Amino acid sequence: MRTERKEKKYLSSKRVIAYEMMFSAGNFNKDFGTTYNKNGTTRQQILTGFTLTQSVSIQSKEVNKIEKLS
Repeated sequence: MRTERKEKKYLSSKRVIAYEMMFSAGNFNKDFGTTYNKNGTTRQQILTGFTLTQSVSIQSKEVNKIEKLS
């Protein structure tokens, strides 16, 4: 993923070693909006977009260095 490359570049510039970085697989979720009828009950759900999330973990013995990044 393009963002992952940017994150790796940023973390490397902060002297985080590549093998200390772990990126999770991307997770795609559908986002929906809900329309209601006059009675206030759900009429339909409409797809409004998608959300992509990914987490990054760093395992390092240099806790102080990593803590400064957060």
